[in-house]
Amino acid sequence: PSPFQWHLRLGHPSVPKLRRMFPDIPASESFLCDVCQLGKHTRSSFPSSQSPFDLIH
Repeated sequence: PSPFQWHLRLGHPSVPKLRRMFPDIPASESFLCDVCQLGKHTRSSFPSSQSPFDLIH
């Protein structure tokens, strides 16, 4: 399997960790993983309620 497939199968480890497990991975091998990028995003905040028992979201 490709390094990207190993990345997906092993739970999305970083490239340095993959290289530690599989030293034969080429040094130029890097990839963009959509799941990892989305996991680094922060959530937007919701507006604060103006009075008690307001609908929050």
